[in-house]
Amino acid sequence: MEYSLEIKNEAEYKVKAIHLLPIFLNILSALAYTFLIINSGIEFEYLPIFNEVPEYTNPTEALLNPKPYLNAALFIILLTSGLFLNYFLIKKNLRKILKFLFLISFSILIYSILFFYIFILNFVINNSIISSVSFFLTFPLSIIIIKIFYSKKDLLRLLAAISIGSGAGSALGFFIPYWTSILILIFASIYDIIAVFKGPLKKIFEKDIDLTIFRFSLINFKGLIIGLGDIVFYSLLISFSFINFGLISAIVASIGIIIGSCITLSLLKKDYPFPGLPMPIFIGLTLACLSLIF
Repeated sequence: MEYSLEIKNEAEYKVKAIHLLPIFLNILSALAYTFLIINSGIEFEYLPIFNEVPEYTNPTEALLNPKPYLNAALFIILLTSGLFLNYFLIKKNLRKILKFLFLISFSILIYSILFFYIFILNFVINNSIISSVSFFLTFPLSIIIIKIFYSKKDLLRLLAAISIGSGAGSALGFFIPYWTSILILIFASIYDIIAVFKGPLKKIFEKDIDLTIFRFSLINFKGLIIGLGDIVFYSLLISFSFINFGLISAIVASIGIIIGSCITLSLLKKDYPFPGLPMPIFIGLTLACLSLIF
């Protein structure tokens, strides 16, 4: 969950408008995914282990309840565990095992995301023939997307990463309850700062390893490296805003993400990672909440 510039030629060290393309594609994808799920009319059960208070609960009472914090903490612990596992395998020079784990885990993720949205799409279309054919295509489509991640073309890899990252984040918005979503967005942004400057991400980057190991979790576009986690959390914010506040708030949150991304990109230094979540998430979440007042 970070931004980084990987520029070989010092003269090329400059953030350009084209570097915002991943953000714009992410926003459009998240809005489309969320709109599709909402219009399916399907009601989903929440994932968290600890059932929290309803969303209409007074904020003071809700934020004094420990359950949303426990849900968010569990989410961050799982995230942290994954990062430390990556660092451990790199430190022990078990990079082939790490590559294999990435391939297996992301293959499952890609198949699951495709299956989920094909299911949603078939529910909306409600055609048995199309339904049968589309489900049959889920596996070969998964293989194609996995192969795209190995492509040498930046734009193809970007489109594959955006489709999966946006799909995952948008879906999470329907499975994570209101207060837990807010706390996860805040905690993940704070943790991103720690992970990049003091934690496992800093240690991983200090190892000066071949970043192709992380081809599934890092998006390299025109020399700008964006963590797939950033795409997931931006999509979660957009989905959360759309579901709970409406389309206008989702658009306002998207504007906040763009503003925050511009600020983050302006702070980038060559070959030095910078947390990609705090500015976009805090500005986007704040604007989404303020949009309810006006």
